[in-house]
Amino acid sequence: MKKIIILALILCLLFTFSCSSSFSKTEKNSLKSSVSKTSKIRLKDPKLIKIKKISSVDVNLYNKKLNEDKVKYKQIKSVLNQDQFNLYKVTEKLLRANNLQYQNWRVGIKNKTEDVNAYTTAANLIIINSALYDSIYNDETALAFVVSHEISHNILNHGQKSYEILYKIKDLEKQAKAMRRRKEAIYTLGDIAVDVQISNLCKKLRLMEYQADKEALTLMARAGFDMKEASNALKFLDRLPEINSNYDTHPSTADRISAVNKELDIININALNAQGQNNIYNSKVINVKKSSDKKTFILEAQKEFKHFSYVAEPQDLKLIERAYSQYKEKDFINAQTNFKEAYSINKTNYIPALYLSYIDEYNYYKLHDRKLIKKSYHWVKRAKKIKPNDKNVLKQYNDVKTIIKSKNK
Repeated sequence: MKKIIILALILCLLFTFSCSSSFSKTEKNSLKSSVSKTSKIRLKDPKLIKIKKISSVDVNLYNKKLNEDKVKYKQIKSVLNQDQFNLYKVTEKLLRANNLQYQNWRVGIKNKTEDVNAYTTAANLIIINSALYDSIYNDETALAFVVSHEISHNILNHGQKSYEILYKIKDLEKQAKAMRRRKEAIYTLGDIAVDVQISNLCKKLRLMEYQADKEALTLMARAGFDMKEASNALKFLDRLPEINSNYDTHPSTADRISAVNKELDIININALNAQGQNNIYNSKVINVKKSSDKKTFILEAQKEFKHFSYVAEPQDLKLIERAYSQYKEKDFINAQTNFKEAYSINKTNYIPALYLSYIDEYNYYKLHDRKLIKKSYHWVKRAKKIKPNDKNVLKQYNDVKTIIKSKNK
């Protein structure tokens, strides 16, 4: 009897081991299949976006050029007083790094001790009030931000646009005043309240300030200023008292700082700096002379740049380049944010929509969430609407549609 029991136990153990071994193989095959599927997921990239690659000037050659330039700066220093020379050095560097020597630039410090401000005209004048200059003169990066902001207004043609808007605002205010004198309960113009029109015009002026801040960072990056310190001037202004309303022509300083920090995450600082070094290396020190009013000085145009004109890179393209870098690094959260913002700025460009479809499809294969493949389909449909005959769009559209059909069976 004992022998029978022992034999039965041995048979049970053998059966259990056999089952266990068989189950383990099934698990291994399942896992192998899963790994195999995951390894098949690849990042789609038809390489529609090109990141600018600019080779820097040889360091030794560049430093040699800077030393040669110092000789010329010593001559210029004898023409200007110390404050003017400080302002000249910053402005000259910005102009050369960005190939902006195509016109005379008039620059000066105005004796206004209370008004912490700077401005530019539609022509070529940049003025910094002494109240602002005296507050930041020993912070070269802050001074560069102020100057580059005013240069940006000029090269973006904001002078003329803002002049037209301010003229409209002044005219509307006159009409509103006249209506109030007549004691009208509701004063309207073209079925739109006058106050609303003025508010909308002020909003356009605030938008120009954001644009000038963003372009200023590009100018500064080319000129090699420390971008971590780029918002120093704004941080100083943020300590000043301000009351914000819908009729402000400038955004709040806190909002400007936030926008500047966001822009710093987008622009390709290294590429811009390399480009700026090339521009400085291949240009001469800009000559200076006192202007006829004896209060400002002129950085003289250089003949070789007479036919140049500055073209600002559109914001949507900057966002696309940044998003593409993040996409290749599989930083999908930030890539999606930047691609979506680029799409919202320019809905005629199909590329952001196509890459958003790629991201959602990739995540679908990773997470097996059907909502993601539907999102992928949503984005590729938008891309197809913009570019119906593009081969990459059609391929993605068919790929995603095939996945959806297979899942609906």
